[in-house]
Amino acid sequence: MITDSETILWKKVTKDHKEAYDQLYRNNVKALYNYGTKFTQNSALIEDCIQQLFLNLWNSRKSLKISSFRAYLYISFKNLLIKKIQAHSKSIPIEFSPQLIAIPSSEDKLIDSETVLYRKSQIELAMEDLSNRQKEAIYLKFYEKLEYEQISEIMSIKVPAVYKLISSALQRLKKKL
Repeated sequence: MITDSETILWKKVTKDHKEAYDQLYRNNVKALYNYGTKFTQNSALIEDCIQQLFLNLWNSRKSLKISSFRAYLYISFKNLLIKKIQAHSKSIPIEFSPQLIAIPSSEDKLIDSETVLYRKSQIELAMEDLSNRQKEAIYLKFYEKLEYEQISEIMSIKVPAVYKLISSALQRLKKKL
């Protein structure tokens, strides 16, 4: 769901406020980077796509009509990234990686319990059995905390299909765990 601060910042960006633009970038760059690692481990390519996305956003700020800023970012970023991945490697299919967390957070660094690490590896193994679409939906819902409507926009499917996709993924994970 778009936050009030994002709405305010976006309105400022459309009126040429560079500070608001910088804040939107800082608020979203890490999440976009993590999302990009689900498609490729090429850090330079991910960073280039993020930079290109925000450059495009700034250059088109006057003409863009965005109802959900975050959904717009994810859709645009995913399209840009996939296009560049395909241009670099025509023969390699794009696959959503089962890796749950790309960059360890400070909380992850503090957790040293073998039980937690074991459980985490079990979840990652269980995620390998999900389809790419299920992995992407689970990531967007539970790690990026997006709404079903935003996920449907990003994945180009209807909202009931998102519910079904996540439900079936959770059922498969429960059976494995």
